[in-house]
Amino acid sequence: MTEPSPTIPQTRLHLPWLKALTEKTGLARPLELKLTRAAIPLRPVEFVALTYFLTAVLFSAGAFLVREFWAVALLGWVGYRAPSWLLNFLAARRKALLERQLAPSLRLIAACLRSGNSLQRGFQTVGHQMPPPIAEEFQRQLVVPGEFGAVACVDPHSGCSGSGRRRRGQRGGPHIDEETARDD
Repeated sequence: MTEPSPTIPQTRLHLPWLKALTEKTGLARPLELKLTRAAIPLRPVEFVALTYFLTAVLFSAGAFLVREFWAVALLGWVGYRAPSWLLNFLAARRKALLERQLAPSLRLIAACLRSGNSLQRGFQTVGHQMPPPIAEEFQRQLVVPGEFGAVACVDPHSGCSGSGRRRRGQRGGPHIDEETARDD
């Protein structure tokens, strides 16, 4: 079983002017997507504030320590670009991990399905037995039991029954074997 990921403090930056600026410029949504892909628990406004802060710190450090214009400008540019580089690096690393873990996860789901468990149970198994980040993704994407209600066939001729299975030899209708419709 995987351990829960550490939570970040609930105190957040409250910068309404920066939030309005990032939303007005259209930066908020793509940045939020990148932060999610990299599994960085920051809001876009916090990431932008961090970028500006790091730029100011490195620019000031260059101005006080080096006192050469090209070095000050270079340090300011590095401070501005470093958070984006880190974000892209972490997103690429997480994507590579997800791609490496996808095949074993699908094999585990297939084994669960072959043993008679539901697809939801297969997702739960992957969420509990695989290492992060694939386990986190499957835990986040789990379907809540009962979300689709009592299962009835969408197409009575297809034999589909959502989380339950049709009785062997039964045709049409929304009948579900009560024993197999229950999930552990």
